Amino acid sequence: MKITALPTRVFYPPRDDIREELIRAAEQAEDRSVVAVTSKAVSIQEGRCVPLDHFTSRDELAKQEADYYLPRERTPGAFALHTLKDGRWCGSAGVDKSNANGFYILLPCDVWYSAENILKFLQYQQPHKTLAVIITDSVSQPLYRGIRGAALSFAGLDPLFSYGGRQDLFGRVIRWGRVNVADALASAAVWVMGEGGDAQPLALISDLPPELFMPENYDPSLPFSSFQVPPEEDLYWPFLESVEWLPGGGGYRTEWQAETAWE
Repeated sequence: MKITALPTRVFYPPRDDIREELIRAAEQAEDRSVVAVTSKAVSIQEGRCVPLDHFTSRDELAKQEADYYLPRERTPGAFALHTLKDGRWCGSAGVDKSNANGFYILLPCDVWYSAENILKFLQYQQPHKTLAVIITDSVSQPLYRGIRGAALSFAGLDPLFSYGGRQDLFGRVIRWGRVNVADALASAAVWVMGEGGDAQPLALISDLPPELFMPENYDPSLPFSSFQVPPEEDLYWPFLESVEWLPGGGGYRTEWQAETAWE
């Protein structure tokens, strides 16, 4: 596997056009490459930015963005606002003001829609290449220090690799075991792209197995095969449901609509 971060010009909130840089990425990409793009760049393309003075605090906006939240005082040291958004746990509903030039940057309104549209855009630019897309974000992990990259969404990619039915070193048949390929690729890409003033919001991941790429959108039909886990199946749900989550606003609506961002 090879990962190459792509330096770009600075993207400016509240809205900027990143498509020229995506075209350049598609031109440089080898056949069967994954294009990783940070969620922040996607959000700036889609106008998902709010001036800092529109809200008294980030928490106020995060509560509107969140599906559910825990008050900050429930966190050790009141360090962060725990939130559930779009079927995943994240801090402050993903609301960020780093590299934002006086704005709060929200997560894309519909990350799956965004990934599919970016892939269509790239395929239009390079119709003879097989490409996939991962939209990345930074997340923390319980009982571990530091952040890592994760896949918010993807398109053109089989996100899970199963070891079920294979044998281990001693001939034992493996009954269960799936590797989260999408998150593994995103984590490596985010490390290469950087988290500070690197201005490398895109990365190309190449030298990957051909079977990783899917001509159609990922649509699992077997039980326990979805990328996101429903609460009733989640091993960690007993911990999540043991606290009293408060309902959030379910999403803050910005001036621009994502539907027009990729036209």
